[in-house]
Amino acid sequence: MKKFRILFLSAFILTALWSCKDNTKQEEQAKEPETENVVKVDRDNGQTSLDWAGVYEGTLPCADCEGNKTTIEINKDNTYTIKEDYSGKGNFEEKGTISWDDAGGVITMSDSKRKYKVGENVLLPESGGAKVITGELADKYCLKTIRMIKKAFSRVLKALFLTALG
Repeated sequence: MKKFRILFLSAFILTALWSCKDNTKQEEQAKEPETENVVKVDRDNGQTSLDWAGVYEGTLPCADCEGNKTTIEINKDNTYTIKEDYSGKGNFEEKGTISWDDAGGVITMSDSKRKYKVGENVLLPESGGAKVITGELADKYCLKTIRMIKKAFSRVLKALFLTALG
């Protein structure tokens, strides 16, 4: 019975990981995103109320390539590492520190000056000013945390390994 539970949990997690796969088309990625103003909140904000440190990943649209696979690791000490793979056009890595805006909801990367709105398990690139990308392509401009998925998956693998040994 225990093996059945472990196998069922493994299948569930693998299905969840598979469903996160980005199946975008190149012509959809080339469209211009719409923008809207973001309302700032004074009390609770991303800096104080969210678990923002972690690894965020996603494939962002690229006008002249299939996509820009982006991984951003943000640490509690306000340091970060960005790794980007421009689908066959080369890799890029940047390290630095983040700074928070006065409202505590947007971070700025020290080296590139890129800005991201911090949400619950998500980073949303800003397109300028206090604007995040909205509209039809908004979900394509989203970096999601992979920390929780990896922890759960490693626990399942460990359980499977221990079951196989015992």
